[in-house]
Amino acid sequence: MKRIHRGKDVLVLPVLFAIYLYLLIKVILFKFGPIEVDYLMDRLQKNWHNPNDILQRFHAAGNITLFKEIARDLNHTPDLLQFPPGNLVGNIEAFIPLGILAPMVFSGLRRTWMGMFLVSFFLSFGFEVIQLLLSIGTFDVDDILLNVTGGMLGYAVLRLFAVRRRTGHQAEQKKEDFSRQLKSIKE
Repeated sequence: MKRIHRGKDVLVLPVLFAIYLYLLIKVILFKFGPIEVDYLMDRLQKNWHNPNDILQRFHAAGNITLFKEIARDLNHTPDLLQFPPGNLVGNIEAFIPLGILAPMVFSGLRRTWMGMFLVSFFLSFGFEVIQLLLSIGTFDVDDILLNVTGGMLGYAVLRLFAVRRRTGHQAEQKKEDFSRQLKSIKE
C-alpha cells in the first residue's frame, strides 16, 4: 500500500487539538461564558493577597474525598430520565477527545497508557487548581477521576482503531505476499 503525501494535512490535527483545548477551557473554567482576562486577573490578585479566602472556599465547597460527589449525584438523581446525571457523563465526555487527539498530535503518547494517563491527570488537576485559585469553580477529586476516565476511554478507542487498522494492513500485506509467491511458482 502506498503512503500518501500529507502536505497541508499535517496542520489539521494540531489546529483541531488547539480548538479542542480552547473549547475545554471555555466549558470547564468559564462554563460557556465569555473569557474575560481582566476579571481573571482581578480574581487572582484578590486571592493572592487573601489566601485565607481560597482556604475558606476550599473547606466550604471543595471535595478531596474520592467518590463523594459521584455517590451524591447517583443518589440524588431526581428523574430516571436524567440517569446518569449530566455531571458524571459530561466530565467523562469532555476528556474523550483528549485521549484521541493528544496521541495523534504528540507521537510519544501513542505507545504508552501511562503517558496518556499522566496527561489526562495533570490537565484535569490543573483545571481544578485554577478553579480554586481564581474562585471560578470548586476543586473536586471526583472531577479529576471522571476526566481521567474520559481521557483513557478516548485513548482506548484510538488504540482499538490502530490495532484494527494494523491487522487489516497486515492481512493485506499477507495477501500481496501470497500473490507474489504464487506468481513466482507459476514462472
